[in-house]
Amino acid sequence: MNEPQPTRADDDFANSKKMAYLLDAQTINIKDLVTGSSSTVSQNSKIDWLELNGRANLLLFRDKRRQLHLYDVRTQARTTLLTYCTYVQWVPHSDVVVAQNRGSLCVWYNIHTPDQVTVHQIKGRVVDIERANGRTEVIVDELLSTASYLLDEALIEFGSAIDDHAYDRAADILEILERSPEAEGMWKKLEEIAFSGNNLLVAHRCAAALGNVGRARYLHRLNKLVRKNAMGLDYFLVRSRHALLQKDGRAAENILLLQGNVTEAIRMHHQLHNLDRAVAIAKERKYPDAMKMQLDHFQYLLDSNQVSKAAYLKEAGGEFLPAIELYLQGGMPSHAVRLIKHNNVDNSPAIVEQVAASFTSGGLYEQAGEFYQFADQLQRAMDAFLKGSSFRKAVELARKHFPGRVVELHERWGDYLIENNQVDMAINHYIEASLSSKAIEAALTCRQWTRAIQLLESVECSMAQPYLCRLAHHYEDIDDTREAERFYVAAGAPEKAVEMYTRVNLWDCAHKVASSYMEPREVSLLYISQAQHLEAEGNLKDAEKLYLTIDEPDLAINMYKKQRKYDAMVQLVEKHRQELLKETHQYLAQHLESEGNLRDAEHHYCEANEWLSAVNMYRTNDIWEEAMRVATMHGGPNASKRVAYAWALSLGGDAGAKLLTKQGLIEPAIDYAVESGAFDHAFELARSACPEKLSDVHLKHALYLEDEERYKEAELEFIQARKPREAVDMYIHQQAWSDALAVANTYDPTAASDIYISQARVKVDAGKYQHAEELFLLAAKPELALSMYKDAGMWVEALALAERHLPHMLSNVSLAYSQAEARRGTGGSKINFISTGQQLEQKGQWDSAVDAYLNARQELIKDPGDLEEIWYCAVAVARQHMPTNRCHDIVADVSRKLREIGRHETAAELLRESNDLRGAIECAIEGRCWAKARELAIGSSEFEAEVDLAYQAALRSAEDTDGLFELGHRAAAMDILVERREWDKLWQKIDYEGFNFSVRAKYAGLQAAQITSDGTNLIMAVHTLNQHGAPPPGSNMKMYRALVVAVLGQDHSQVHLDQKHHKTLVSELRNVLFDLGRSNKETQHDALGVHTSDGFEQLLMATHYYNLYLTCMQHGLKGIALKISVTLIRYAGIIPIDKVFYLAGTIARDQGHDNLAFLLLNRYIDLTEAIDEESIGNIDNADFADATNIPFPFDLPSKQYLVEEEDREEIRDWVLSTCMDKSIDQQLPGSKLSLGTVYAGLYASDLPTCIVTGSPVQKWELLQVNNSIANKVDWNQFVRKVKLCPWTQVEQNPIY
Repeated sequence: MNEPQPTRADDDFANSKKMAYLLDAQTINIKDLVTGSSSTVSQNSKIDWLELNGRANLLLFRDKRRQLHLYDVRTQARTTLLTYCTYVQWVPHSDVVVAQNRGSLCVWYNIHTPDQVTVHQIKGRVVDIERANGRTEVIVDELLSTASYLLDEALIEFGSAIDDHAYDRAADILEILERSPEAEGMWKKLEEIAFSGNNLLVAHRCAAALGNVGRARYLHRLNKLVRKNAMGLDYFLVRSRHALLQKDGRAAENILLLQGNVTEAIRMHHQLHNLDRAVAIAKERKYPDAMKMQLDHFQYLLDSNQVSKAAYLKEAGGEFLPAIELYLQGGMPSHAVRLIKHNNVDNSPAIVEQVAASFTSGGLYEQAGEFYQFADQLQRAMDAFLKGSSFRKAVELARKHFPGRVVELHERWGDYLIENNQVDMAINHYIEASLSSKAIEAALTCRQWTRAIQLLESVECSMAQPYLCRLAHHYEDIDDTREAERFYVAAGAPEKAVEMYTRVNLWDCAHKVASSYMEPREVSLLYISQAQHLEAEGNLKDAEKLYLTIDEPDLAINMYKKQRKYDAMVQLVEKHRQELLKETHQYLAQHLESEGNLRDAEHHYCEANEWLSAVNMYRTNDIWEEAMRVATMHGGPNASKRVAYAWALSLGGDAGAKLLTKQGLIEPAIDYAVESGAFDHAFELARSACPEKLSDVHLKHALYLEDEERYKEAELEFIQARKPREAVDMYIHQQAWSDALAVANTYDPTAASDIYISQARVKVDAGKYQHAEELFLLAAKPELALSMYKDAGMWVEALALAERHLPHMLSNVSLAYSQAEARRGTGGSKINFISTGQQLEQKGQWDSAVDAYLNARQELIKDPGDLEEIWYCAVAVARQHMPTNRCHDIVADVSRKLREIGRHETAAELLRESNDLRGAIECAIEGRCWAKARELAIGSSEFEAEVDLAYQAALRSAEDTDGLFELGHRAAAMDILVERREWDKLWQKIDYEGFNFSVRAKYAGLQAAQITSDGTNLIMAVHTLNQHGAPPPGSNMKMYRALVVAVLGQDHSQVHLDQKHHKTLVSELRNVLFDLGRSNKETQHDALGVHTSDGFEQLLMATHYYNLYLTCMQHGLKGIALKISVTLIRYAGIIPIDKVFYLAGTIARDQGHDNLAFLLLNRYIDLTEAIDEESIGNIDNADFADATNIPFPFDLPSKQYLVEEEDREEIRDWVLSTCMDKSIDQQLPGSKLSLGTVYAGLYASDLPTCIVTGSPVQKWELLQVNNSIANKVDWNQFVRKVKLCPWTQVEQNPIY
């Protein structure tokens, strides 16, 4: 709040009392506590300090960016005083400002001139301002001490005096100050204020102090005039001269003329040298000397060489010829031409010549040509145009009057442009002149290469060649070698292209060009010479490329050979001379070996797969370690053993053994000795250095002796190697059975069984089965003897052996025997199985007999009847000779086998005989033996019901709908038709059977749900419900909601593809829902209701309003359609939210509601971006926070309503262009202000809802009709146009 200072009574700010405070962090409110008015100041950053001056006409404030601002409350002007301001304060009881910027203390003694600031350098921070006893000091904290800086009290007092209108005191203060820029500025300020306040004496003092002598003298005379006249400042001459001093001559003139002092007014203008106005006043006021004044003025203009003004006077007086002469005399021929043209002055030859001469003398040839053209002197006009290089005018003239000269003029125009370095502009003129060579030259000169190429395409090859070379040079300079090559070749200079590629080392390209346009021999010689040059320079890689380019790899190989670059040489041989690669490696290896370069020689030996040569090389040079390494790397363990052995032999005796032991090579040496057959040396090495290898040596020696057929010696070695089993195997292999048994009995008794088995198998191979059987039995392997007899087909012997030694396998053998007989065609019949079983029965072997009967299978006996007879024998044996539980198991097994072969009825009978009635019935049902099942179920209502249910289930599983209908199971039959989606057949059956409405509606709902889930033919779903009836809501709500969402959620492309089809679909769906609601006896008093968004009423009303929207758009009721579209926003859970905002926004835009359209379409743009991002996190709901009918948050649609990006971009462009329109508020009105407007539908209301628009209906506009509530105006407008009730859809007339 300001602190008012004692002021004069007439001070404008005497009673000023204001308060400035922050409304928010960035807005200041200035409140006038006297009048109650207020104003605001906004800043784009937070404000941290503010203060009013004492008179409350100036406000200082600082923001968080440390910027200091001054705000003039009266003019509302803002000025930035200082940046990085750390301290600011008004000097007490004054308008002087003190502020600190880093190390600078800034003082504004005259705050009204912000650019005049006094700066003091300080070393601390300002902490306070003290003003007392005629002194004003700024206190600065310099850390270790405190300093004070004295301000100029006189300058401070000056500001106070100005504010107090004490101009004399202000002048007194300034007179004692020294001359300075600040003082001069204050004098000027004081003069301005004093003069505007009519204090002419002080203004006179100020002008004198500023040294403005002329102004001081004028003010002195004006003061004298004031003193002389009793009216003082109100005297008209004083007021006139006062206005004149303010440079307001018109006000001074009016003051004099109002007093009737024409002479003084004329004299004033004479003094100001404003003679034109003086003459005008004389003529207006009919001054006696007016004519004389006009003549004197004209003569004065002539005498003072102001000919143009004199000409203007003549023109104004209608004297055109003298005016023309004066214009020409004054060097203004353009004005003369204008006068001639506009006033139809006769252009005599003399005038024409005179005007043209005036133009040409001034170098204005174009204007001269235009004048000649106006005078119809066309040739002279052409000459003038050409002389002035005005070729455009010349060409235009030639097109009309000299068509034969157009080409020549274009050439001259082009030449002129070339001379003036406007080469690019000359091209088109050369083209117009059909001068291709000059056009091409110009294009090349101005570096328009593409244009030059286009021009060259239209000229002959002979003319184009020199230009093509220049183009090629250009592209070569910019490293575009492809284009350069093209133009070199086109110019007939392929050798230059080859040279270019050679310079940049593109040998392949160079060779390609050379091969295409040069002789092969010339190409080869060129490349060989170039390669040899590169070879001499040491550039072997490029030389290689040249040799390979001309297919001379041998020269490249020889080059690398001479340069001893063997790796590169080998690479080339491998690539180009594969057949010589091995020979090359051998040659290089031998050469390097001769030079003593053994390591490189080894590399080449190995690459040639001659690693043995490398080993021998190292052995020859007594480098055994390297020999071992090479042998191990390339020859494997055996090769390394051989080298180790050779090394040991070279050392001899214990030294060799020790060396091998030390090197860890004793075992490889022993192995190598063994493999080499040097067993004595191997035994020696093993005994001396590796005793654990001794047994291995004995074993390998034994194997060696076995190979040499020295079996007894081999036996001894096997024994010493502790391998008696190998000796046994040796004798078995030789069939020396007694020797084998002798070794086994002595050293390995467990091997006797293997000896007998091996001997028996030999007997088998010899056909001595009886001897073999004995041997198998000695080996305790009777099963092997049985397998022998079975493999030999000796089934009698096999049966006898099984009976003696393997009784548990007797039945299997019998079965196998039967199968074998069946395969041979001599057994496996019913008689065989029955005879076998009967034989076993005779022996009392009941289990075996049953097994024999049950061994009969379908793959052996094809006739199911025979199988049934054989298996029944097993049942008969079980019933007579076996326990009850065993008998039941056999009966169950036989019944299972019978079911497997399809004899369900027999199996059921067996089970019935075993008193398993349930099992028998289940067996009959399984085999679909329905007569047998019903026979078995007689006498038991439970079983009869089960059989009946099973029969129905069978019909269902077979999808036998006709059978189900015959049985009376109509619901099951129809359910099957539903599952098959055979709807046509379903409706035929329903019509045939005459089902009631509820059944028809049920299946209509199922068909609609299926179509909706498939997303196919929605019109079919709606038509089905309409034709066959709609099922009640409740369990069908999911279907209704899915159908409504699918129909109302169609995107822009689907809707506009066939608008009539879409309208019919929506209308029919609305009628279905309406009829369904009416059938449930739900009255409609308020269209919104109180139900949830998932309720049936919401679906009905969303469809109802959307149908009305389409109807209104169809009949041109766009005002009502706009209100409906706003209402549809509240159903965003049913209709896609981006669709409703788009529909409402676009129709609002079309109807001129730009503010509403901007808000809705701006939200639509946000929604499109949210759909792309799949998140509403970036949507700011501030614009619609109070709109209670707009849902937020909400579920996003899965796809865009506007499918095409171009359509969405059009909306985005409109929003961006509209946001700059200041006439648009860009905000919604409040809920109360919105009543009765298009905004009303955005707010929830306690008022009834209109059945036509969905907007709230006020009492005075309410109409109750057809069990609904409507806005009377909107209802009548709709009915008058559509002729139908919007709610019942029946014919209706308006109600007034």
